[in-house]
Amino acid sequence: MLVDAFGREVTDIRVSVTKRCNFGCIYCHDEGLGPILKPRMPHEDEMSVAEIERLLRVAREFGIRSVKFTGGEPLIRLDMEQIIDRSVRQLPDVSMTTNGSMLAKRAEGLRDAGLKRVNVSIDSLDPAAFRDIRKGELAPVLRGIQEALRVGLKPVKLNMVVFKQTLPHIPRMIEYISDGDGLKLQLIQFMPELVGQQDWMVDIDRLKKWLESRADKVLVREMHHRRIYLFNGAEVEVVDPVYNAEFCMNCHRIRVTHQGELKGCLNRNDDLIPTRGLDDDGLRDAFRRVVANRVPYYGAYVKEFPRRDPRTAVPIEFRTFTGWDQFTLWFAAASLPAAWLYGGYMTGAYGLPGAFALIFLVSTITFIPWALIGYIAADKGASSVSLLRPAFGLRGSKLPSLFYLFFGYGWAAVNVFIAAISMSFVFNLTLGWPDAFHTPAGFPINYYLIPSILLICFLQGFFATAGHRAIRYLNWVSTVALVALGAYASYIVLKDFDFAQLWAWRPARPLSFTFTAGALGTGFTYTLTFPLLLDLLIAYNWTWEFIGDFSRFARSKKAGTWGPFAGASLAQYWFFSVGALMTVAFLVTAPPGAVNFAAISDPSYKATLLGFGVGAYLIILFATISTNAGNIYASALGITNIATRWKVSMRRLLLLSAVIVVPLALLPLFETNFVFTYIFFLDFLGAIVVPLWTLTLVDYFLVKARRYSDDLFAQQGGHYWYRGGWNWPAVVTLLSGTALYWIIAFGFPTLRETISAALPTIAFVVVVYYFWGRSAWVKHLTALREARLVEASG
Repeated sequence: MLVDAFGREVTDIRVSVTKRCNFGCIYCHDEGLGPILKPRMPHEDEMSVAEIERLLRVAREFGIRSVKFTGGEPLIRLDMEQIIDRSVRQLPDVSMTTNGSMLAKRAEGLRDAGLKRVNVSIDSLDPAAFRDIRKGELAPVLRGIQEALRVGLKPVKLNMVVFKQTLPHIPRMIEYISDGDGLKLQLIQFMPELVGQQDWMVDIDRLKKWLESRADKVLVREMHHRRIYLFNGAEVEVVDPVYNAEFCMNCHRIRVTHQGELKGCLNRNDDLIPTRGLDDDGLRDAFRRVVANRVPYYGAYVKEFPRRDPRTAVPIEFRTFTGWDQFTLWFAAASLPAAWLYGGYMTGAYGLPGAFALIFLVSTITFIPWALIGYIAADKGASSVSLLRPAFGLRGSKLPSLFYLFFGYGWAAVNVFIAAISMSFVFNLTLGWPDAFHTPAGFPINYYLIPSILLICFLQGFFATAGHRAIRYLNWVSTVALVALGAYASYIVLKDFDFAQLWAWRPARPLSFTFTAGALGTGFTYTLTFPLLLDLLIAYNWTWEFIGDFSRFARSKKAGTWGPFAGASLAQYWFFSVGALMTVAFLVTAPPGAVNFAAISDPSYKATLLGFGVGAYLIILFATISTNAGNIYASALGITNIATRWKVSMRRLLLLSAVIVVPLALLPLFETNFVFTYIFFLDFLGAIVVPLWTLTLVDYFLVKARRYSDDLFAQQGGHYWYRGGWNWPAVVTLLSGTALYWIIAFGFPTLRETISAALPTIAFVVVVYYFWGRSAWVKHLTALREARLVEASG
């Protein structure tokens, strides 16, 4: 006997004999294969007859008494009768679920083999509606139902999935079963977990009331306390598992995938236990392990999700962020003082016309690939670091995950320094300390910034440990204040300055910034040209790496894609423009001679020149802290993909991430030219993020044709294990792309200032990985199939 930790005895087993199907039901989690006019031999990755019989023999030892065969479509397999025949030798109660399209010709043979009864999936009796929903023809299904009744496969249960498109067809389906002896109807609640379409659901309680008001009689089953509605003697039953804890507490079955993996729940793929290649003792142990891992999905599993490993998929119950939620979250996240700062830098080449071209045209275009990362995350319910696993391999993804930490920690450190500048003005007004742009005489660094940096690191660590919802609320509050501050500053600038004068201003020559660090000497020089600013803008936009960490909570792929795109774009239109306008306004009125561009482009310095006080500085401070809390949260998720065997709570990872930021945030103190530091930082990240996200998008949309399996959440094995967990074409392409970017950027700066470093890198990665990665993926799939075929034949 097998009993799980919740006292549920396992008495039934569901065995998928194939993943293939000749239909393409719109609510199914796998796409159909199109017309399959006749049964086929077993596919190479499907369990053999002998493997299925052996598995059921061991199941019988544990007291399991019944088996139901499912798919895909089981009757695609030519040997289904043989499977039934061998199965009844092990378990007395054998049934099958089918779409019915091939049942008419095989019903008698299946009965003779020992099949007791069938469930037939049928969602409408209208041929056109049936075709729209199931992508198949109705007539063969109806013939199959009648033949099953004729040969005695009774009762024939009709499975009808209930969602918005099928709801109007229920009355006619009830009439159909009422007129036929031996038919039952199961109205099965649509499960959005399988396809992520929460808006397709209907009010199941309202449906029950409708049935009760029209039924001749209502019975109540002991199990689940489910009601049976009788219409002219025919039974109609509602199966409503979604959000139903009682349903899961009365579940007595385990499942087997077509590849021979045991699993404890239909909705989970994080509990798969492979059985192929195991001896009988190993198989018995696998049964015990899968039962030990069983947790009621709509109960303890869902309740514990906020504390679960972030490498697992987000259950559909937690995918609640609407498009508006995503819009406001990303509007808040992108509304930060760093945007003012970079908006000012954009004017350093061609004034406002060049800056506005970057802001309204280039930024919009470059945000589209970034938003598609959100599409993938919403599709799979996966964090940004988890999305790297199908492309780079379960182990290979640790390398880009390490790069991922550069984004989170790097931005956190830079933003801390920007916030520390604001804090220095607060201390200047309250304590008389020098602000960030006035280093005490005789000292190489402004040591008065150190208390500000430490205080800010503490505050952002506090908010980060509060989790994603606290970050969301902090973002929103600080954003409202920052928008108000930006609006007032823009009003002052436009009121006091002639816009035509601002538009006409150009630097005498493109501004340039050289590395200087006291005893370290001087070195590389950046000159602000349009191609350089393009590179930096791509880096700025694409290093919002935690889009996946929040889009995985999106209610739909549309919400997870276009909500962030619209929110971040609108915020950056506004704040880039504010930064550009304010910078040009001060440059127009600056006295002849050298200009401290680092000071003039800084938000806090501008606030000082406009006469704002402590309130403005605090707004800038907390707006930066709110964004940094998100960076720390994302960095902690990055650690989980690197240290996969490190068992530590998410809270401790967040605390560790907050501590790591402290020494990094002190580094800008040693560079006397913060503009150079900021540009170099963006350039450094661009060399990583440009090939990384380009390759990820090519892998998902082109190489794997938008089909990522749940193997991406596995710890070992599966489709994404490749060679020892590494997909070398992806790893080599990433490193080559990074090297190419740096060679162009630092080896040939004149070329870079003409054509950019990002665009050649993008082209290189797309071409190389599409052909190399696609070829390697096809070979990998072929090798998997051949290995499983050899294993099955052995």
